[in-house]
Amino acid sequence: SNEARIGVIIAGVFLIRSLFLENGKSVVWMQFSFQVCFCLIFELMCIFCRRCLSQSSVLFKESKDVTIVPQPVQTASVPGLLKNKHESVIEKAAHDRKVMLRNTIIDVPEPLDVSVISEIPEEHITTRRVRIFKPSKNAMQSGTYNVQSWMIEFENRERWENQLIGWGSSGDPLSNIDGWLRFTTKEDAIKFCEKNQWHYFIDEPEVTKRPIKKSYAANFSWNKRTRVGSK
Repeated sequence: SNEARIGVIIAGVFLIRSLFLENGKSVVWMQFSFQVCFCLIFELMCIFCRRCLSQSSVLFKESKDVTIVPQPVQTASVPGLLKNKHESVIEKAAHDRKVMLRNTIIDVPEPLDVSVISEIPEEHITTRRVRIFKPSKNAMQSGTYNVQSWMIEFENRERWENQLIGWGSSGDPLSNIDGWLRFTTKEDAIKFCEKNQWHYFIDEPEVTKRPIKKSYAANFSWNKRTRVGSK
């Protein structure tokens, strides 16, 4: 480093001397002194960088011998961690409760009596009769659609006919149940009637033999048993 300082001083002397010479010689001495100064300054910067890197490497080697002890995290000072922890615990408890309820079957030995809290008048509980049946096939092309479920139907009562227009309607408050209330099985319909204390009877569907599917060409078969002459 001392040599570099001496070189910078010499380059400065050359630069000052070039200022007092003539124009032609001063330009050459000035260029030469600038080049020498630049080279010496670059050399000083390289020496400084090497010294800094050597000191940092020594510090790094000394720091390897030091054992770092992990400090315990104080969760009390971080409210966000506690909040997330409580939320995860609550979500896990809710999930376990759902799984437990999903696998639980409520077994009721006798059908409950809901006629007390259903707010249905007494006259529509003790005097009504319900028919449990399966709807029959209609004449449409999709006649077998939605006819596999069981339905309930009340007896007709309290018909009302308009004297002026001629159309009639029903004053029965339970007549609208017939159209939309459907059950998957016959036992479900029976339990529903027992819960509401309604007298019921079951109309079993008639079991009909389905016709054998035949093609149109079967009418013109060459079998003698099926061929019928027109004469």
